[in-house]
Amino acid sequence: MPDTACWMNKAALYELLASAFCYPSEEVASALASGEFAEAFQEIGAANGVDERHLEERAEALRAYVGRGADAVLHALRREHTRLFIGHGSTLISPYAGVWDSVAKGKKPMLMVGAESMAIERFMRRCGVGQPEGTNEPLDHAATLLEFMYYLCLVKADAVKPSAHADVRDGDYRAFFDEHLAKFAAPFADEVMRQTTEPFFASSAWLLRELVA
Repeated sequence: MPDTACWMNKAALYELLASAFCYPSEEVASALASGEFAEAFQEIGAANGVDERHLEERAEALRAYVGRGADAVLHALRREHTRLFIGHGSTLISPYAGVWDSVAKGKKPMLMVGAESMAIERFMRRCGVGQPEGTNEPLDHAATLLEFMYYLCLVKADAVKPSAHADVRDGDYRAFFDEHLAKFAAPFADEVMRQTTEPFFASSAWLLRELVA
């Protein structure tokens, strides 16, 4: 397969996963209720070499949403997203890579100012990526990391051109994957699978775990 097609397949995978770990949207809920998300999950996973038998099992779990109605699905997803990643007073599973890095090193986790959080921000900003205008959200959120990998794949495929001030280097995809994404995504995905019974989050975490395995 030509390199461009491989990078576009990877981009599609990261885009799919990013949609699973940001705050659930009406678009995702509609795709689950119609069965389109399950189909995309299976097709994109297969295009990236994920075991098709296990993909079918996970896609079948996602088909449990078909026929429930988009509004009901959206309510269920947002309730579970809040329980897992936002919480009420305390967070069950932190979606921030810097928090996981600090805990792994026996340090007190602090949003945005930990060593890993700052390293991720420096890397992204060098590549021309920062917080959306008017926001100050940490850049080490799981969904943001996946969106950044999506961007790097598109750059590798020559599907997008970095901005004039960006410095995107040939080895950035592999460097960011190894140095930042993989070491966070593996334990994060394992914990999501352990804590949730909602098929959307369980299947998405499984696919993320397959990606970084």
